[in-house]
Amino acid sequence: MTKVIFGSLISMLIVTGALSALSVFQGSDSSNIENSYNTTVNITADYVGLPPEDVKGATERAVKRNTKKAVQHSLTVASPLLDDPEATMTFGRGEIDMSLPREAIDEVDFNADLTATEQELPYVNATLQIVTLNRESATSGWSGRVANIGERVIKIELADDIDPKTLGYSDEYIVDGEVTFRNDINEGVLIPKSILVTAVHGASQ
Repeated sequence: MTKVIFGSLISMLIVTGALSALSVFQGSDSSNIENSYNTTVNITADYVGLPPEDVKGATERAVKRNTKKAVQHSLTVASPLLDDPEATMTFGRGEIDMSLPREAIDEVDFNADLTATEQELPYVNATLQIVTLNRESATSGWSGRVANIGERVIKIELADDIDPKTLGYSDEYIVDGEVTFRNDINEGVLIPKSILVTAVHGASQ
């Protein structure tokens, strides 16, 4: 029974860890997947007598060795749930039963393109910090940071209907736009490359 419980815990960790990595890869806010993963980490940590951060670190290292394969396997394991909108997935039996709730399954993109090298994600009311600007051109000489996604300096592109001079009066604006990310499923990270600004809120005209 101990081996059954431990095996179930490991299986649940890998599945939820892989789905959590997929949500990071897609830049989605999959809170139910993340909550299921953290719950499994805490249950496993209590069962084996280790700190949760050690269990989480070990799981993330294991998934990271081949994130693409782990995600593909987890999607295959979870895919039968698509046929029943009320279904959940339960791991274990007896002393420990854990379920991947329907809400988490509904957050999974089973059609995710794991081979994509770039993707564009929309941002609304993002804080754009200007690092370099070019009041005479909308296509070159612009760079900055999107505070919502970190400190990396990225290229700024302006939509055709935005006058470059609109962004020439301050070093920070609230904007809408599409951020292009470079992604690597095996690294499980999204790296911002550029933002196409489609709207500027409250700017001087």
